[in-house]
Amino acid sequence: MILSHDHQFIFVKTEKTAGTSVEMALTSHCGPLDIVTPIAPEDERKRAALGLAPKNRIITGPYKAGSEIPDGVDFAKHINRNQVLFRFKNHSGARQIKEQIGDKLWDRYFKFTIERNPWDSQVSLYFYWKSVNPKFTMNFGTFLQRANEPLNWERYTIDDKIVVDEVIQYEKLTEGLAAIKDKIGIDISQSLPRAKSNTGRNKRDYRELYNAELRQRVAKGYEKVIDTFGYTF
Repeated sequence: MILSHDHQFIFVKTEKTAGTSVEMALTSHCGPLDIVTPIAPEDERKRAALGLAPKNRIITGPYKAGSEIPDGVDFAKHINRNQVLFRFKNHSGARQIKEQIGDKLWDRYFKFTIERNPWDSQVSLYFYWKSVNPKFTMNFGTFLQRANEPLNWERYTIDDKIVVDEVIQYEKLTEGLAAIKDKIGIDISQSLPRAKSNTGRNKRDYRELYNAELRQRVAKGYEKVIDTFGYTF
């Protein structure tokens, strides 16, 4: 998740949508008071090699929504005299962000996120967990038993209403990022770094892992996403 005061945008990060690559590309354009949340350790090392790091993600009291937030680097100076009120996280959702920054900033800044075909994203998530956890032996069908709630829907909706200004579809990521360059003042469409790409999937077509039952299970759990964005198997 990134909130840029310099460019007046909020990037609401979703899962398995190239969000880390987008976040890494955006970080280099962020100013000293912008909020940048931590990412996975292996990707954080890549970002650190570029001289970049998370910042301003910790809110300590006393605090009013929309006021200047202490830099996370200076957290030790505040811990003894200020209560930690909130930590912006990698996947903080729209509701959480809006509650912390207030309606004024939320309404004024351009808000965007990314969504992906749910049948594809579930396969991506499955192979990701297999790659990071050697003890993960669950087959895909068992894994999908947890797919009864959309992975990212609640990140960019409040009470089932989309509250961001733009939902870029992962399948058209380059075009989507290019389309918003004037709104965020940054064009990262041609300069995305690779992140979390070594998952063992090897570009395997997601359809190969599904039978009729598993296909329907995702269709039922992700009905809102499928209906909203017109995804098909």
